[in-house]
Amino acid sequence: MRIFKPLIIATTKPIFLVLFCALLLAHCGKKNDCEKVTEAPAEFLAPFWFAEGSYWVYERTDTNALVIDTMTIGSRKMSYETFADHEAFNPCYMDYLISYVHSNDLFNLPGTDRGFEVFTSIHLAGQWTWQHDAESSRGYIGFLYKWPYSSGDTIMLSKAGNSSWWVDITDTNNVSLKAGDFNHADVISVHLNNYSRADSINIGGGYRQLIIKKNVGILTIEYVDGMRWELAEYSLK
Repeated sequence: MRIFKPLIIATTKPIFLVLFCALLLAHCGKKNDCEKVTEAPAEFLAPFWFAEGSYWVYERTDTNALVIDTMTIGSRKMSYETFADHEAFNPCYMDYLISYVHSNDLFNLPGTDRGFEVFTSIHLAGQWTWQHDAESSRGYIGFLYKWPYSSGDTIMLSKAGNSSWWVDITDTNNVSLKAGDFNHADVISVHLNNYSRADSINIGGGYRQLIIKKNVGILTIEYVDGMRWELAEYSLK
């Protein structure tokens, strides 16, 4: 059972309500209860979990034309499962979901007028992980970050049909952009390595590399087709 917030049920038939609750408790027992819900450490949340009102302005650097894209926070949600139907999933750990909205039509999901980047956290097999599941023209990555990690770690395999890829996460050097100079501390590279059709935009959404600064967000985005975006300006709330 996923819990978003306390739910109050009102009825004009108290006897029915009592019987219903008794049957529910008898069926589910204590597996639907969490004595404690464990929230994610700040270190894990730092790359993607930001307050509403924050924004990031990116400039495309693979063309001489001035092309801008602004990402803003679309929504944030926190929830948790009271039990898991698979041994790898851990109940009573807080899950986080945050969506970013693109301003540039290049990212619009086909047939719509909006493009989103969606990041969701899952406490999986005893480890905190972030998963990317976009609703945009560029597709999705899948699992892209875990905590804790060691530089050079490989993130779990992602698959789409007959294609598959994996993600390497490494520490990186200082990064200088229009948005500022970012010290290498807490700057990480998420690099996609594709098994098959490595030049295809359909594999991992066509992403090649993301450079991310904790407590700042995504600094640069590079795709396998050569499209590249760099952070020009940002504001965190």
